[in-house]
Amino acid sequence: MTRLLVSVRSAEEARLALDCGVDLIDIKEPERGALGAADASVWGEVLEVVKGGVPVSCALGELPGMSTRLAATVPAGMRYVKVGLAGALDQNDWESAWRDATTKRPVGCHLVGVIYADYVAARAPSPDSVLPAARRLGCHAILVDTFDKRAGDLFAHWRVDALAQFLEDARSEGLLTVVGGGLTWRSLSTVLDQPIDYVAVRGLACAGERTAGLDLEACRRLACLVHGRREASRV
Repeated sequence: MTRLLVSVRSAEEARLALDCGVDLIDIKEPERGALGAADASVWGEVLEVVKGGVPVSCALGELPGMSTRLAATVPAGMRYVKVGLAGALDQNDWESAWRDATTKRPVGCHLVGVIYADYVAARAPSPDSVLPAARRLGCHAILVDTFDKRAGDLFAHWRVDALAQFLEDARSEGLLTVVGGGLTWRSLSTVLDQPIDYVAVRGLACAGERTAGLDLEACRRLACLVHGRREASRV
């Protein structure tokens, strides 16, 4: 049963997403990159708006240079945190650095492993490296995303069969599967043909570029499409 994740940058956007029936709200600041961390004040404001109605996640940025104290500032009530691994191959023992950067997250806040489909250009570890590391670090979910949003969507970097195989491997590890990556309406339909837990969007939910504000009609269209597919699968 596929559910809809929409990334927001403010409490106002979170309220709009809730009104459209989004299943999981993710907090990021798109001006700061693929997994740009929003200000800590935004985390608290969004949680106050959501009030436990749906799960909330937040991005903490990319691993290189990340403070090991950042995860400790994540407020209670956050369900998931995720760290990008772009540039991680340029530092020693990226897995230990990933562990150290997320150990102090609040109780009940689960870790999401991140796979960049454009991992070669991003200098990120390969999917075959991240998946076992995610298992060792106790991740609850795995996100397939793209680092460079200007270089095409997910399928500009991965074939559909490669995605299907990776998702099967992730499910065999007991991980929730989340797929995003600069999706277009066409590639969204392809992703929804896969047995995933969440489809993750930002740009498709906006009035223009991913750095623009969320658009009510776009969010409603997304919710209708994802939830319609979900209901059809039950028949």
